[in-house]
Amino acid sequence: MKSQRRPKGEGSITKMPNGSLKMTITLGVGVNGKQKRRSVTAKTKTELMRRVAELRVQAGQKPTQDAAIYFSDLLEMFMKEKERVVKEGTLRNYKYIEPIVFAPLRDYRLDRITPEVIDYLLDNVTKVDGTPIQDSTLFQMRAKLAAVLNFAVDKGFIVSSPMSKTRRRKQGKRRVDVLVIPTEEDMKQLLLDARAKDNKKKKPHLYLYPLFLLAIATGMRLGELLNIDRVRDIDTKRGTVHIHSQLTIHGCDRPLKTEASTRTIYVHQNVLKTVLTLVPPLETTSKLWGFNGKQICRSTADTLIQDFLKTCTYLPKGFTFHCFRHYHATQLLLKGINPKEVSKRLGHASVKTTLDLYAHWIPEMDEKAANSISMEFIL
Repeated sequence: MKSQRRPKGEGSITKMPNGSLKMTITLGVGVNGKQKRRSVTAKTKTELMRRVAELRVQAGQKPTQDAAIYFSDLLEMFMKEKERVVKEGTLRNYKYIEPIVFAPLRDYRLDRITPEVIDYLLDNVTKVDGTPIQDSTLFQMRAKLAAVLNFAVDKGFIVSSPMSKTRRRKQGKRRVDVLVIPTEEDMKQLLLDARAKDNKKKKPHLYLYPLFLLAIATGMRLGELLNIDRVRDIDTKRGTVHIHSQLTIHGCDRPLKTEASTRTIYVHQNVLKTVLTLVPPLETTSKLWGFNGKQICRSTADTLIQDFLKTCTYLPKGFTFHCFRHYHATQLLLKGINPKEVSKRLGHASVKTTLDLYAHWIPEMDEKAANSISMEFIL
């Protein structure tokens, strides 16, 4: 039997011959003046700590700040409980922010998660692809982190949540000044460089030129693009792409966040033919994008794309894959396409989202609107 030495106040965990874990704890002092000792066993560390916490609460003990549990253990317990009581959409939201907000805290003991740690995390958090997070989304992420830590209080792992002493953040609008929108010349040069990069590769790889071309032509998010099925989702006769799911950072299909995100959009047939010609079919799946003969995973795609974009020094500072989407949207609006149609094409929940994001970047629209009003009535 092996005993894992733990920090003071956490007791010790012993691994039994059958593989289960055992922990002996003190539950106060009896009427005879002797300590009340109780042994707890479980198959996993997470389950063991849950049972220990429940026993302490039942015994009337106050939780200690040196609780023998890490954030990763807490999160596992929290998600298991949520799976039983919340809707699938809410559960997806928690899983969406896991790599963004929860992952950096996984190796922290709960007593080491201070208000300063949380403030630093929320001040520097970005999306997985490096793009900024809008204020309203950050507000929601903070609320979900608070729910996890409140769960720790309810279970008796900690006395109080450190969230109560963090800085309050207002639920504001996305700051439009963080958007990076490339020029047409930038895009032309980028496609030329991507084509040259693809031509140098011999073994199966992520074909950047057709990926970037389709991103410019559709404004699709990276996760949506990576999950396209060349058989079921692309219709070359009609010239459409059906968007219904996305590839997550964990490599699994995930339904899109809103009903509006599920959409079928028209794409120039020459673009679709070019993409299907340049990207060879995979042997194991009908998914469009692959790497070494298999469907590419999101993290691999992120790395390959970012490594290439770093070599394109002519791109504006802060350029990420998501900027293809910004370029697509602004080009359509500059050409006079109805914002409502642009909103549908992008999969925004409402046209207000589209206008809030892009209207400030198109001063020409205001000038065009002013000049379109007849001045014949002026005397």
